[in-house]
Amino acid sequence: MFGMALKEKEAEEIIYLLKKEMDDVYEDLHDHTVEGCVKRAIEEKYALLFSVYRRMVPATESLKYDLALKEKRNVKKY
Repeated sequence: MFGMALKEKEAEEIIYLLKKEMDDVYEDLHDHTVEGCVKRAIEEKYALLFSVYRRMVPATESLKYDLALKEKRNVKKY
């Protein structure tokens, strides 16, 4: 367990960085040239980033980056 006290501006910056990284990792997940253990490592990275992000924002805001929900939304689009 690790705890830290952040100023509002610092928390906002960390949230921004987490969102940016999750967006990049999400794109990598949908790269069809990536497969096997590399894809699993990318999925694990996304899960870790999302776990940290979910602790820093309200539940309703974290839904946008929930991978299971994100996948369902993409399926409905096509």
